[in-house]
Amino acid sequence: MPGLARLDPTPDILCVKLRRPETVFAFGCLDCTVYERDPLHCGGHFVRRAKQLLAMGCDGIKMLEGKPTMRRAFPIPDFDAPAWEPFWAFAERTRLPILWHVNDPEQYWNPEAISVYAKSSGWGYDENDVNNEAQYRQVRAVLERHPHLNITFAHFFFLSANLPRLSEWLDAFPNMRVDLTPGIELYENLSKNPDESRAFFARYADRIQLGTDIGGRTVMSGAAAELNEKESMRRIDIINSFLESTDERLIEADGNYLIKTKPFLLRGLGLKKELLDQICCKNFLAFVGDDPRTVNISALRRACRRLRRTLIKRAKSRGETPDLSAVEQDLLYLRTFRKKP
Repeated sequence: MPGLARLDPTPDILCVKLRRPETVFAFGCLDCTVYERDPLHCGGHFVRRAKQLLAMGCDGIKMLEGKPTMRRAFPIPDFDAPAWEPFWAFAERTRLPILWHVNDPEQYWNPEAISVYAKSSGWGYDENDVNNEAQYRQVRAVLERHPHLNITFAHFFFLSANLPRLSEWLDAFPNMRVDLTPGIELYENLSKNPDESRAFFARYADRIQLGTDIGGRTVMSGAAAELNEKESMRRIDIINSFLESTDERLIEADGNYLIKTKPFLLRGLGLKKELLDQICCKNFLAFVGDDPRTVNISALRRACRRLRRTLIKRAKSRGETPDLSAVEQDLLYLRTFRKKP
């Protein structure tokens, strides 16, 4: 999750991977400062960035660029613009795993329908923000040009309320996947017609991946804080109930994961073990590969130092004090590993 203060969480992610190198897969992010420095040639910059990320030990790239707040913060070129073409061509040729957040729940563009929590979080959009249908058109143009891109769209591509439309996308682009990371609306939408949802999951059994967003809210807060265990367990509880059970449960706001949301009835799909194994494990490994890449500690150290210099330079140009807490913590942790001669 690139942001205005820290810019790049990739070193943090790879330091976590170093603690469990045989089981953790890490996705780095693109360099958001490119949008400020040279947006019209971002694709070439991102090819170099992708190569650096893979060399450091990243297993793929997480793109938050399709979230409207990201496009509000940075002058990101339209995804089907020539500026992006070198990157899409490289990603298609190398089968680079890309996890891409595109859009948000459609009600965020409707001031009458958006929830209180979403609005208070700055997720209400108007004519000054990118339109969700415009982004779908851009993404479709990219996939038509590069049909072999290895892409998973987060949050069910925000089409959980329109499964026939999502089916059309999946049929048109056989290499496309979606994940089950719960937005505020996803499981409520899928619970409205469990028979339709169950049939959809069976039809696209090899195209749906597990996702949770555990830790995302902590990262978005910008604070160096521990994960909210209650929030994390609540996410897992709802996901597991939906996938594994056939029970009906009333889901209400809990002040941790669901904040100021209206109650809804969760209707589980009761999926069989074989399908659960595909969704929770096999489909992700088909997307990213069986084994995590090895973290290159020397390359990671260099990346941390580059990031520190960038943060200092950027803050100085703006008359601000740089937030170096995360990158300094990463460098301190990396000192526990012996340098190679």
